[in-house]
Amino acid sequence: MQTSFLHILKAIACSLSIVLLSAIIANGQEAEPDQPANVKELIIKDRDWDNGDSLIVTVPLSDFYFKKLQDLEQADGHLLIGMSEEYGGAYRPVSQFPPNDGTWEFDEEEKTLSGRVSSLTRHSHYYFRASWEPEEGDLTLLAESTEPMQSKRQWFIGEKRNLAFVGFVICGSVIFFIEIAKRGRPLKVRKIAGLNAVDEAVGRATEMGRSVLFVPGIQDLNDIQTIAGLNILSHVAKTAAEFDADVEVPTSRALVMTAARETLQGSYLSAGRPDAYNPDLAYYVTDEQFGYVAAVSGSMVREQPAACFYMGAL
Repeated sequence: MQTSFLHILKAIACSLSIVLLSAIIANGQEAEPDQPANVKELIIKDRDWDNGDSLIVTVPLSDFYFKKLQDLEQADGHLLIGMSEEYGGAYRPVSQFPPNDGTWEFDEEEKTLSGRVSSLTRHSHYYFRASWEPEEGDLTLLAESTEPMQSKRQWFIGEKRNLAFVGFVICGSVIFFIEIAKRGRPLKVRKIAGLNAVDEAVGRATEMGRSVLFVPGIQDLNDIQTIAGLNILSHVAKTAAEFDADVEVPTSRALVMTAARETLQGSYLSAGRPDAYNPDLAYYVTDEQFGYVAAVSGSMVREQPAACFYMGAL
């Protein structure tokens, strides 16, 4: 009787040992990650509507790594994306997850993780690898691309669609008002207060019988301020020609003097008074800044012009 009972206990103990051993082996197989023999193919696509400097990398994941990457609190490592210009060469890290910089997305159905790799050179071939980098231990290769991929520039950059919309609105408005003006409808154009002040200043100089002084600055023609000042001189000289007033233009550069004379001549011609043009009204003083200022100041004291225009770099 005791022998039978002992045999029963031994059989039960053996059965429990087999069950426990099977459970331990099954748990060990579930926790074992992918090995290099299970390397999958990376999916590389060109990013739509970009400047040709980025690619979309899609990493196919096993259930083990997919769950681990979704639960960032329990993740004991991160997914590392490496890039090389030749297959099997030195892969340098270009992106990783986590953290999520806003470009990584999960696909629940396909069990994939997609992200963007930027700052690429157009028309260059690239190879990619996706590896799991634990906090401690070596890298585990998960997927790689065996075919080269290059980024291409699109005909329209999607990130600039707001700028394109504003441009269409502005251009459309200009064309719309041009068509309205062609049909003869009156349009209200706001007058520029500065131009009205020019007319008033030149008219006051004519009434007082004095000249108008225009100072184009001390820089040469390669300065944009000097060019802008000569454009304003054209309007001032035309108004002065219409009012029969003299415009005196002292300059500190020889080229500016020549350009000022050409501007005065064109303004008097457009005003219909070419005979009133006097080339001596635009003259050269000196290249020295303080000497030029002293000469202009002395002229203002002596001549006492009724209107002074300072349009240039001083």
